[in-house]
Amino acid sequence: MKLVRKKKKSVNISTIITYLMLILANFIALNIIISVFLDYAPGGSESLSNHGSQNNLFSPKLANNDTTAPILTFINPAINNSIITQHSYDIIINVTDDNPPLTGNVIIQISNITNFLFNATMNNTGGDLWHFSWVNISQYPLHVWYILQVWAKDSSLSGNNNWSGAFYIFINISLSEGPPLLILILNFIMVVVIIVAVMFYLNKKALYKSSTKIKSDQ
Repeated sequence: MKLVRKKKKSVNISTIITYLMLILANFIALNIIISVFLDYAPGGSESLSNHGSQNNLFSPKLANNDTTAPILTFINPAINNSIITQHSYDIIINVTDDNPPLTGNVIIQISNITNFLFNATMNNTGGDLWHFSWVNISQYPLHVWYILQVWAKDSSLSGNNNWSGAFYIFINISLSEGPPLLILILNFIMVVVIIVAVMFYLNKKALYKSSTKIKSDQ
């Protein structure tokens, strides 16, 4: 009788374990089905985010239907007809657009009243600010008026572009206040040449006097 009871107990335990494994398997399968359904159902969180991104595709910014040109405003110089007395000057401009320009698409043009001088690419310094350092001003004609104008193209497929208004600056640099290194070097060379020429002349004159004295003594 005891042996039969042990067999029944072992059978009962194995049956319980089997049922538990079946219940666990069904539970896992049900979770998988629910998660897949939520991923692809119209009301799921994933579909809502996708739906939102699809709606954004029809916004002017992401669809590149932007037809508005950039707005350019000078920050430095802040006032038209400014007087510049430095040998280098930082030109800063604000470029506002829903699709900001890419690097290389903001260009400054510098000319004087009579001649075009050069174009230069401006660098983005963060946000809407673009910057160009004019470091060799003294190499250009001084005490004259210069015209600053900036061109910018946004990053939309439309490629909207615009020019800023013309800003005038007057270059009033005095070289005596702070001459560039090149002028200092040229002045030094000139002084050395003058000293050598004077010494050569004096030596030649002294040699001529000594030679005439020797001839007179003979």
